[in-house]
Amino acid sequence: MTYFRLLRKEWQLLFFGLSFTCLSGFGQTFFIAIFGAEIRAEFDLTHAGFGTIYAIATFAAAVSIIWVGKLIDHVDLRLYAAMICLGMVASCFLMSFAATAAMLCFALFMLRLTGQGLMGHTSMTSMARYIPEARGKATGFSSTGHQLSEVLLPVPAVFLIAEFGWRQSWTGFGLLVLFVILPWLMWLLRGHTQRHNAYIQRMNEEDTANAAEDAAEAAALKADPAAPRRRRKNWTRAQVLSDWRFYLMLPAVTAPAFICTGIFFHQAALVEEKGWNMAWFAMTIGGFAAAGFVMAVISGALVDRLGSFKILPFYLLPMAAGLALVSAFDAPAVALALMVLLGMSNGTAVAVFGSLWPELYGTRHLGAIRSALVAMLVLMSAATPPLMGVLIDGGITVSQISAGFSAYILLTIALIVTGASFYKKDMSATVNHPRPSAAK
Repeated sequence: MTYFRLLRKEWQLLFFGLSFTCLSGFGQTFFIAIFGAEIRAEFDLTHAGFGTIYAIATFAAAVSIIWVGKLIDHVDLRLYAAMICLGMVASCFLMSFAATAAMLCFALFMLRLTGQGLMGHTSMTSMARYIPEARGKATGFSSTGHQLSEVLLPVPAVFLIAEFGWRQSWTGFGLLVLFVILPWLMWLLRGHTQRHNAYIQRMNEEDTANAAEDAAEAAALKADPAAPRRRRKNWTRAQVLSDWRFYLMLPAVTAPAFICTGIFFHQAALVEEKGWNMAWFAMTIGGFAAAGFVMAVISGALVDRLGSFKILPFYLLPMAAGLALVSAFDAPAVALALMVLLGMSNGTAVAVFGSLWPELYGTRHLGAIRSALVAMLVLMSAATPPLMGVLIDGGITVSQISAGFSAYILLTIALIVTGASFYKKDMSATVNHPRPSAAK
C-alpha cells in the first residue's frame, strides 16, 4: 500500500497520530529548555539544581507510565486521548502558577508524563494496532509530528517569552490545547467505534485460530515431546520482560533518547567549547527536524517492504558518525552535520520499532508492553542531563563524551544484531525454542 492510498483510507487516524505526536513537543526537552534561563532566574536555581529537578520529574514520569500507559489496552482511545490532553492542560497551568521549586517539579512531572511519555505512546500504539497492513508507513507518518513540533514550537515560544513572559506563555499553551487541539483530536476520532470493532473482530478470529493450533500442538507434543513448539503470537508484558533476548536489544532501543537528551540539554556547553554561535546552533536544529522527517517517511516504506529486522543493523550508524565528527572537529559545519545525522537515526528508529514490537509480541497487550518501553526511554533520558553535568563539571569535555557515546553506539549495534538473530531463528520455526513462561 502506497502512502497516497494509506492516506485516502485512514487519513483521520493518521492525522490524529501526527497531531498527538506533535503536541508531545510541549513536554520534550528541546522545548522546556527554551524556558531554562527564565526558570533558573525565577527560582534562583543553578544549572545543576534545575537539572536535578528535571531529572526527578522525568524519573517519576517514567515510573508512572508503567501503569498509566497500559490503560490504553482497556480504555476507549477517545477517552484516553482526552484525559491525556486535559493532563497536558493542567501541567501548562501548573507551570504558569508554580510558586515553589516543589510545584515546579510537579508541573515538569506532568509535562513529561503527558508530553514526552503518553502522547507518543498513544500515537504509536494506535498506528500499530489499527493499521496492521501498513504499520511501517503509519508509524513513520505519525512520528513526523516530532519533527513538526521541533520546527513549529521554538520560534513562537521565544516570541511569547519576550512579549508576555514565560509564565503567561504557559497559560497560553494550556488554553490552546483546551480550546483548539482537544476538539480537533476528538473530531479526527469520530467514528472510531467502527475501527475498534474491526480490531476486536481480528483479535477474536486470531484467538479462534490459536485455540485450534494449540490443540494440534498439544496432540503433536503428546505423540512426540521433542516436536517443535509454535511461537506465541500475543505476549504479555511479564513474558516480554522475562525474555533475555529483549535485554540484548534494549541498549540500542534507548540509545537515541539517552544521547540526544544529553546533547540538547547541554547544548550551551557544547557551543561554548567549540566556539560556535548559539544562534547558528539553534538554526541547525532545523536540520535535525528535516532529516528526521525524511527518514521517518522513507524508513516507514522500507519497513513495510523489507521488514524491520533488515534495518536494525544500520539505523544507529548515522548517530555514531555524527558524534565521532563532534569528537574530532570544531568547524561550525560540524554542528549541522551532527544535527542531520542525529535526526536520521531518530526518524528511522520510530518507524522501525513502531513495527518491530507488534511483529515480535502481537498487539493484544501492546499498550502494556510499550508503556514499559516508554518508561525505560524516559528513565534513560532522565539519566543523561545529570550524568553529563557531572562529567562536564569534572573537566571531561563534550567532545570526549561524544567519542564515548559513539563507541557505546557501536556496542549497542552488536548487541541488537545478536538479539535480532535469536528472534529470527525463533520465528523461522526451524529450531525448537521454549515458549516464554506464562504470566502470573
